[in-house]
This record gives sequence, C-alpha cells and structure tokens, in this order.
Amino acid sequence: MQRLEIHSHEHKISSLTINWGLERRPLWAVMESLPLNALIKWVDRFAPFEAVASEWAVVEAIETGLKLQVPGRVQSLRAIYLEIQRVLWSFDYFAGIFRAIEDTVRLEEALRLREMVFEIQETLTGNRVLPQILRVGGIERDLSLGESKKLRTTIQQLSDTFRFYFGDVAEDPLILRRLRGVLPITKERAAAISLRGPLGHASGILEDARVRDPIGIYSTYGIHCYDGPALGDALTRFKSVQFQVSQSLKLLALFLAAIQDGEWRIKVPADAKIPSGAWLTVVEAGPGPMYALVRNGEIRLAGHSTRMRGSIRELLLGLDSDDFELGLASLSVDFAQADIT
Repeated sequence: MQRLEIHSHEHKISSLTINWGLERRPLWAVMESLPLNALIKWVDRFAPFEAVASEWAVVEAIETGLKLQVPGRVQSLRAIYLEIQRVLWSFDYFAGIFRAIEDTVRLEEALRLREMVFEIQETLTGNRVLPQILRVGGIERDLSLGESKKLRTTIQQLSDTFRFYFGDVAEDPLILRRLRGVLPITKERAAAISLRGPLGHASGILEDARVRDPIGIYSTYGIHCYDGPALGDALTRFKSVQFQVSQSLKLLALFLAAIQDGEWRIKVPADAKIPSGAWLTVVEAGPGPMYALVRNGEIRLAGHSTRMRGSIRELLLGLDSDDFELGLASLSVDFAQADIT
C-alpha cells in the first residue's frame, strides 16, 4: 500500500493524503484473550521502540487494579530497561534525521550505536527487538551481579562513544544549515496537538511523566527536560533528543549503582485476570508518554504516534518540498503505531 500521496506547487507541499487502513489488526482482541503474562508479551508489538514503556504501562495498570505491591528490586530493574529503550529510540531518531539529509557517515554511526543498544537489550532480556521482559508482579529474568558490572562498563563505553561522535554534532555547519528553521512548532500548537516528550520540550512543553506521575524509583531521582531556546524547529528537536540521551545514560549509571536487593518477582495467582473497573497509567517512553487504559477486560494503548495521527497532515502542508522527508523524520511518527486506533 502506498502510504503517502504528495503533491507540491511552487516548491511547497500543496496536498497530502495519508492512506490509513490497517486499524483492524487483531492486536487488542488477541491480547485480551490471553493469560496475563502472555498478553504482556504481545504488548511489545504496539510500539517496538517503546516496548518497555508499553509493557510497564499495562503491567502497572493491572497491578494497581489487583492491589499488588512489587519489590524495590523490580522497580529498579524496570527503570533500567526503560532507560535503555529511551536510548534505543533516540539513536533510531538520529538515524532517521541523518537519512533524511543524506549524511551517510553519521547515519552509519547512528545505526552502529543503535545496534550496540540492541545487543545490550538482547543480553539482558534474551530478545533483540521485542524485549518481553516485564510480567505482572515482577520481571521475567533477574540481573546477576556479573551482568550488572558488565552493563555498567558497557554503558560507560556507549556514553563515551556517543560524546565522541555526537557531542557537538548540533553545531556542525551542515546540520545547522539543514535543520534550522525547518517545521517550527510553537508552544501553543505543540500543546494543541499533544506533542510531548523531547519533541515537545523543543517547543517549550516541559512535561515528563517521570516527574508529573513518577512510578517506581523515579520519584527519588531528579529528571530534567531540555531547557534551551524553545524554537520548536527540527534543529531544536534534534538538540532535545541529544539531551535526552545524555540524561538517560547518566540515569542508567545511577540506577545500576543502586539496584536494590530482594525478590525480582512476587507470586501472582495462576488464574488472575484483567481486573474489573478502569485503570489508567502513564509511562514516559522515548518520544513521550505512553498511556495504558485497562477497563473491564479491555486494554488500549496510546503513544506519541497515536496522538499525532490527526495532526501529521496539518503540520506538513505548506512545508518546503525539499524539507518534507526531514520534517517528517523530525516528528518521528511510527505509522504502524498510528494505524492502531
């Protein structure tokens, strides 16, 4: 299926049609028919680069409904897995930007760093793309002392490599010339279209679920948003994501140095079901908050791309045709996620 039908007039995007039509994928129906921990594994398919946030949002809602209190070690490990995925999403974002501006050298470096994070994820979870690491009442596998020490070394190496290749990339004349002024989004418009996360921070929407609605160990750590000039263009969005990577790598070092001892799962009745009532939770994914609604046996998720679905066309109309791919990449819309409504 051809996703986009684009027409331009005098070098401006004059019409844009986005062909949706995959809304009837049976994800929700399949999830709701499975046992609790089996359905958690299916959650990842909603947003592979936001999979841990998706898992955690659904698990948190179910645990709240079942009145389960998970151990501190579980909360520590969940936060580690979440921050690893925030870094993974960020490197994928950089790759999309460099691909759009045809910067082949930096594209290869971004993909190499992304691959390093995939390898970290596979080592920790046993799965490269879909982590499937959370379960109701805990996690699927514990982190050994040896794995923890090795991960601390790997995170430091990743941090050093990131600073070496991307520490000052936003000041490169090529990057400045290509990204500055592309698709500016004001604070008012960002608020209206629910643009949050680092992309919203670039427009001055300084919100983060880890601060506003902290879960687990996040309530004890200081979380900061990008606070540079809120110009809201592609360059500022790039800088905001760059800031997010640096912060996530610092948080990972802190989390790994302070993992609590104790149990890594609690016993949950084998016949436990999705709780009755309505339970809404939010977990901050790479591009912004991931919402989970568990209500009377039904589960629904809403992430960045889901929220952006109704605004993509409006944002891109009138954009310089030479900047179309860059503008789209700077919004980081996952059409597969947006398809599921």
